[in-house]
Amino acid sequence: MRFIALKELPQGQQPGEEFDATEDAGAVLILVGAARKADETTDDVKSPRGRYRRTDLRAEAAEAQTQE
Repeated sequence: MRFIALKELPQGQQPGEEFDATEDAGAVLILVGAARKADETTDDVKSPRGRYRRTDLRAEAAEAQTQE
């Protein structure tokens, strides 16, 4: 899992640095206030540009076909 260091950690991570750790180790770090979970949504969210379809292109294409 991905975590963000809130304090300097023994493994050398500085505050604000993202790192991987096991779920158990991460739970301990969260419990003592040394780390927090990284936002999982930021890693998995795709750009909205990939889902957006321009409807004006279809309209132009249909208009061009009717003019011919």
